[in-house]
Amino acid sequence: MDNNNLGLCPYCQSDQIIRLEGGMKDGYLRSGVAVSTFKTVEFVRLICLQCGSVREWVANQKDLDLLREKYGPARA
Repeated sequence: MDNNNLGLCPYCQSDQIIRLEGGMKDGYLRSGVAVSTFKTVEFVRLICLQCGSVREWVANQKDLDLLREKYGPARA
């Protein structure tokens, strides 16, 4: 998905939206959650430059599975 086709902000209807990938970029961890000492599940982030709304999600199915395994409901 490119930054020219991110749709409209659900709050203010602006089309001034940027997408930031998770992970280490320029030595700075953008956004994520640690699942172990050496593994962080990264979030994709959309930010509206008009109202400041932020939306995050996990884009990788394997990372969703890791989160389910670590934090999901206990299985009987």
